[in-house]
Parts: sequence; structure tokens; C-alpha cells
Amino acid sequence: EISIPSDAIKKLADSDLSVEVKLPQGSVTFDKAALAAVGASAANSPVSVRIEDAKAQLNAPQQSTVGSRPVYDISVKSGNAYVTDFGGGAVTVSIPYTLKSAEKASNLVIYYLKDDGSVEKIACTYNAETRCVVFRTAHLSKYYIGYEEWINLYGDVRETDWFYDAVRYVSEKELFGGTDVGFEPAVPMTRAMLVTVLYRYAMPARGANTTDFTDVPLDLWYSDPIAWAASSGIVTGSDGKFRPDAPITRQEVAAILFRFTQQFGEGPSGDWAIRLPYADVAEIASWANEPAMWVTMKGIITGRPGDLFAPAGTATRAEVATMLMRYIEAAK
Repeated sequence: EISIPSDAIKKLADSDLSVEVKLPQGSVTFDKAALAAVGASAANSPVSVRIEDAKAQLNAPQQSTVGSRPVYDISVKSGNAYVTDFGGGAVTVSIPYTLKSAEKASNLVIYYLKDDGSVEKIACTYNAETRCVVFRTAHLSKYYIGYEEWINLYGDVRETDWFYDAVRYVSEKELFGGTDVGFEPAVPMTRAMLVTVLYRYAMPARGANTTDFTDVPLDLWYSDPIAWAASSGIVTGSDGKFRPDAPITRQEVAAILFRFTQQFGEGPSGDWAIRLPYADVAEIASWANEPAMWVTMKGIITGRPGDLFAPAGTATRAEVATMLMRYIEAAK
């Protein structure tokens, strides 16, 4: 456990930065919104951040669920009160874990462990350099590190396909789901689909699902994700509309991933630029120029044949799955 004086927390919250708290059992990184929420709750009390081996705390249903897997209780307290509201922000948790001889990093999963022993699966990555499991969440509680073998249920995804690893990756992390007929890798990704995938990855606290977009009802599968993305500045519309069912273009994917990264206080800042190696660089919209440079620099989006970025070209579900895999891995 680490205790931080309230005045220090408030100064950090005013810095407009993300802050990592390192502990012997791992680390907790607060994005800008989460840190501001913690600072607002601090009042005159110190803030404590704690990561604890929770094996001894488990009740019978929880113990039955966890078995021999490692489980941790992660908490933030202001004085004696737990901080449960991160103001729409999120925290990134990093827990040391050594892979067993037969385990593959891609099959590791994180589960939020509820009091009744039921679980909620959370997307995670494994940093081989630090030997840590990394995941992002909007609430802190008990979590355990699990392991699952992926079973391919998609008849339109074969091991020989160039997108097989990406489909497996996003499916294991429950970021993408299939359709009634399979994964449909060649079907264009829609704007609503991409925002929903990022919503699942970010795990934000559920808030009001209203937006100013006239074409986004309140009760559809993409209502909450679009409301979250709009309120966070990740997406914008045009003429009061979001166009949720419109196929997303490659430059729109670049811009949304770039803004998504900025929401967590990450990504480039200040004046910077790289030379884009594409023959159609002049066709990239001005609002997508910096995002295009960033996704190219990070290797998230690569060119199409003919040295083309194809900014107005639509991105398929297989392409976006690949981009998301590269994006998450690059963020480790």
C-alpha cells in the first residue's frame, strides 16, 4: 500500500497528466479523468492505493471459481472511504505474472470476481519484457488471472487466412463478436462497431446514454458506446448526425484511435511530424493528417498496394481486427 498526501494528489490532478503508482505487487496508472476524480474526493485526507493478495479473503463461491489461480484485491481509498467513482475515467493495472511452461500469453485473461463467485471477463495483454498482465478498468475490486484456450467457431475464418491471428486476438479479449453467419471478415466495419469495440476495451463507468446526435436512439446496442465516445471527444458527427451504420474509412479509424489514446493522457504532444511514405498523402483530410502520421509511426495501419494509405477507403472487419491487435500490443 502507498499513501499519498491530499495536497500532492490535488497537484497531480491539476497537472493534466496520467500518473502511475508503483507497488511491490504491481502498478496502478490513473488517466487524467480518473486522477481528477480521485483528487476531488481527497478533501483533506490522504489517498491510499493498495494491491493485495486476496486468496485469504475469498468466500466459498469465490474460492470455487478461482481455484489455484492468483487473485488480487485492488483498491483506492480517501481516508477510510473507498473511491468507487473515477469520473468516467479509467485505471490501468499491471500485475506481475510468470507464464507456466505450457501457457501462451495470448490465452491469459483477467476476470472481475464478484461476491457470489460469478465473473466478468476483461480484456488484457501480457508484457513479455516486464512479465506483467496489463488490463484497464473503470472500477477496482477483486480480480484474478485466468487462462483460456480459444476455440474457433467461425466457419469463415481459417488458420491459413492472413487475419486469423487478429480474429483470434480480438475474440479472446471479447472485443469483437461474430454475426449470425460467422465473423464476416470481408464485411465493412461500421462507425458504431468500432466505437463499441473501443468501449469494451476501455471499460468506462456506465453513464448517461444520451447524445446530441439525431440518428442515435437511446435503446440500441451502440447507444452507450457512442454517448461515451462523444462525451470523451473521441468521435464527432456532422450536421448533428453520427451515421452509426456508415462504413468507417481508414482515416476515420486513424483519427478515432488517435483521440482514444489522447483521452488517456498518452500519445504525442507538442509540435511533431513524420514524412508519410504514401503516394496519395495529399488525399488525407487535414483533420486526419496527424492521426495518419501517428498510426503509421506506430505500425498500427500500414499502406495498401501501390504505396497507398487509401484514406477514404473503407476498412473491413478483418482489417480493423488487425489494427486493434497492433494498437493494443503497441500500447503495452
